[in-house]
Amino acid sequence: PKQRQCYWSKADDWKILMDTRQAQYSIPPEIVITSLRPDICIYSTEKKEVLFIELTSPAEENVSYWRMKKKTKYMSLIEEAKSNGYNAKCQTIEVGARGFVSKPSLTTFRMLGITEGNQIKIRKELSQI
Repeated sequence: PKQRQCYWSKADDWKILMDTRQAQYSIPPEIVITSLRPDICIYSTEKKEVLFIELTSPAEENVSYWRMKKKTKYMSLIEEAKSNGYNAKCQTIEVGARGFVSKPSLTTFRMLGITEGNQIKIRKELSQI
């Protein structure tokens, strides 16, 4: 069987940015100048790749609504990063308030190279938070 190439295999200079208790991150200006800050920013200047990940925990019946709302919120960010020469994507990880982990979340996990076995473990752990 053909092995799927994960996001990480494209470069070896990846940086991961996210807020901490001590500080808020800023997206590097060579990618995009913005005040928007998705929950996670993963980028490679070598390959000009950027992946924004947005986390959300809505009521299960509102998962699709919030996915679209988050993706729409960051659409201009994606377009500007692309205009600056970056291959830009925005993925979501959604865990419903009662523990439902959405299929797009699993797509994000696969994109990041997380094995199916580990996806099952992560899904179980997330559903119990």
